[in-house]
Parts: sequence; C-alpha cells; structure tokens
Amino acid sequence: MSGLSLLILVGALAQPTPGISTDPEYVDINFGQDGITLEEMIKWWSEATNRPLSFKENDFRGKGRVMITGTVRVEKSQLDNFFQALLHSQGFALIPVGPRHADLRRAEPIDSSRVLKTTAEFVEREKLAEYADQTGRVVMTTIQLKHLPVSSVRGAVTQLLTNRAAEFAQEVPANNSLVLVGFAPTLNALNRLLTVMDIPAPKGLLPVETKKK
Repeated sequence: MSGLSLLILVGALAQPTPGISTDPEYVDINFGQDGITLEEMIKWWSEATNRPLSFKENDFRGKGRVMITGTVRVEKSQLDNFFQALLHSQGFALIPVGPRHADLRRAEPIDSSRVLKTTAEFVEREKLAEYADQTGRVVMTTIQLKHLPVSSVRGAVTQLLTNRAAEFAQEVPANNSLVLVGFAPTLNALNRLLTVMDIPAPKGLLPVETKKK
C-alpha cells in the first residue's frame, strides 16, 4: 500500500532489524514522509485487526493526509484504539451499522452527522472505564448521584459536553440522575469526576437545596 510502511506485520515473524521491535506483542508503524490517506488507513486498519469497517468515499474527499513523524510502537491488542484515535483526530467517529452480530462500524463525520447520538451504544456506568481508550466511540450512560442534587453539577457537565452533534446531557430530577451521551473517554472522565464530587456534606453544613420552579 503506497505511503504506508508496516515494520512488523501482524501475525508474521519479523527478521531482526536495527531499530525495529521484534517483540511479538507489539507492532511498529511508520506512515512515511508523505503520510497516508484516510481511505488507505481504514483499509489497513481493517486488515490489521480483522475488523470490518465501512466509509463513504465522499466523506473522505478533500481531506488531508494522516501524518505521523517517525515510528510509533503500539501493542497489537491496542491497534484498534490507536486507529480510532487517529480517525477521531481527523474529525470522524465510529457508529454501528447493520445487525449487532456483524460488528460492522462506519466512519462518520462528527461535525455534519445527524446519527451519532441516536446510534450510541448504552454502557453501564460501572463499565465506562473499559471504553476509556476508545476515542472514536460515542456511547450513552446514566449516572445517579447520591448526595449532590443533579442541578448543582449542570455547569460542569455542560462545559465538558460541548459537541452538539455527538454529546448530550439531560437531568432526571425524579431520581437525581443524569442521562449522558458523548465520546467514551469524556464520559469516563466525567463519571470519575462526579464520583469524587458526590460525597456527603461535612457535618454542620446544611445540604444544598434547589428551588422548585
């Protein structure tokens, strides 16, 4: 594939070469001086991870080449997350397409998409950490607060979820919860932040109450 040099082929034995990893758990990736196109990256990504991927040719038209200076060493188990991060840096996310068992995902432009939120996969709050490295995935979750009223964290939540095409937050006062949609790493970080903040008020202080409209 033009412009792409895979220094260690996945699943293949590499001959010892100066400066090249021979560790079977890692792969060294170099895009060359000219970089590679998004289409080339998607095709190699699919071949390297044995994961089916889809894209619209028109979405990639006019996009610049993906550039990396030097060689990047990546664990083979993290190749999918590595390319998700590159795809996200170019303005794309991954959405599920077709029946669930097919595990087919499509590269979707973030700024112009109308389906990122509606196709978000539900992830339980306790499992968000498992998605922390999946930069290109949009997921949804619910977070129930035990001590803080949800209205008191509205400002922090809205400051973190700023992409209208992919992110959303809704308060549910009836059970003091939040319904959240957003990129997986952001929701994981937000969950960790709210967990630290959601503690009982110090003794002697009255709990914060919100005025009913």
